[in-house]
Amino acid sequence: MKTTEPGVMEHGIVGCGVIGCGMIAETYHLPALVQCEGVKLITACDVDAGRSESISKKFGFENWTDDYHDVLGNPKIKAVFILTKSNTHKQLAEEAAKAGKHIFMQKSITDTMEDAEELLNIVKTCGIHFTVSFMHRYFDECVKAAELLQENVLGELQQVRIQNCTKNPYDTAPSYGGCILDIGSHGIDLTNALFGSKIRAVLALEFDRQKLSSAKTGIAGEERFATLLYELENGTRVIHEINWSSPSRISRFQVDIVGTDASMYIRNPQAESELAIAKIPTRQGEQSVWEYPQYEKTTLGQRQHQLFIDDIRHGKSDSLPGGAAFEVLKVVHAAKRSMQSGTWEEVNVSIR
Repeated sequence: MKTTEPGVMEHGIVGCGVIGCGMIAETYHLPALVQCEGVKLITACDVDAGRSESISKKFGFENWTDDYHDVLGNPKIKAVFILTKSNTHKQLAEEAAKAGKHIFMQKSITDTMEDAEELLNIVKTCGIHFTVSFMHRYFDECVKAAELLQENVLGELQQVRIQNCTKNPYDTAPSYGGCILDIGSHGIDLTNALFGSKIRAVLALEFDRQKLSSAKTGIAGEERFATLLYELENGTRVIHEINWSSPSRISRFQVDIVGTDASMYIRNPQAESELAIAKIPTRQGEQSVWEYPQYEKTTLGQRQHQLFIDDIRHGKSDSLPGGAAFEVLKVVHAAKRSMQSGTWEEVNVSIR
């Protein structure tokens, strides 16, 4: 397949290879990718050969391998989906970029600030499309919520609470860099997406005891629980609660936003829909009136993956840029500093 010009594919078909065939690939990324227009699945790769063979057959790849070099060296593959743990991202993404492959990568971008900066420079030099997967901002209810917040339907914001949780085994948190770097990253990015304002300062309120990386800019940790306060550039305050091992059957995230005129709830278990608005009663003793905004419903993950594929097919730049993942990493870094200092920490300080 020839490339007519950077980022524009002949016949509008993007050959794709996947590196990492674990649970997140099987349950989220690949079911969405096979629904996208303009996609051809070429090679499935995992260090577990049996795993890559199984995924290849399940989703209709042309072939499979246990050596990622087979993916990067295949001229039919124009886009690589790196769906591995973050401590492998720097090496894999750097090699993919230098091989001229467009990159869709599972969060987080890397485990250190230095690696993230270096990788972003490499990607820019190579001139490829690069996005890091923060899926929550692309969910249908979140897209609509962001639109409504821009329309100021809640009035003046008074309180924001975001929860992230998983049902992961308690002892697995260290292998993923701790709950803030892993699942907490989703809440950080969703905060940026919903309110259109970056986090400028962080206060770490509660942490379970953990060992921090000794590297000056290392941010991987072992924490299973965290409670953070954010102050956004527009002055909004956000409470972010993160739980690595929640035994209850609750959604991976939930957002409560209280305004002077109404409250908004995303994935509230008591609501009839994944997006709800409760009007503030005008008189004492009145019940709140719940409303359920209408919004477009899409296949889970399809919106996010189609944007990336269309960027390549049509020379667009509608996917979340890689630099947004660096902004998330800066917040994680500030949270770790706050844990040590016990005070508010600014996000945009020099890391050197």
